Amino acid sequence: MELGPTSYVILGLLGLGPHSGYDIKQLADMSTRHFWATSYGQIYPELRRMTQAGLIKPEDASKGTRQRTIYHLTAKGRQTLHAWVADGTVQPVEIRDEMLLKLFFATRCRARRRSSTSARCASATRKSQTRCASTSRWYRRSRIA
Repeated sequence: MELGPTSYVILGLLGLGPHSGYDIKQLADMSTRHFWATSYGQIYPELRRMTQAGLIKPEDASKGTRQRTIYHLTAKGRQTLHAWVADGTVQPVEIRDEMLLKLFFATRCRARRRSSTSARCASATRKSQTRCASTSRWYRRSRIA
């Protein structure tokens, strides 16, 4: 089975402990979303594929009429995650950032417009740095399997 980045997001988050698909999405939104967004439409089909591949194991955690499945990382899943993290190959990064595109073309504008665009870019950069610092603090508090 070929795994993609969403698979590894799921494996990594399950390395923190057992979670439902909903929990995985919430954790991803608080952590990896800043550099790798995932949707429910990606997570649930991937959970089924990963279960079939023996990387994760579902557990019925339903209460009353509320259906809930908790997923656990298996030994095979943990080994797969660790092998992926250790693998030195990565796909080239393609950045698509509208603010950088505007900054690139700002040289064709008047000085005041360039200055305004540059200030917005600097503000966006500071916000990004704050998100990165927050993610870094979260990572240090978390224990990855």
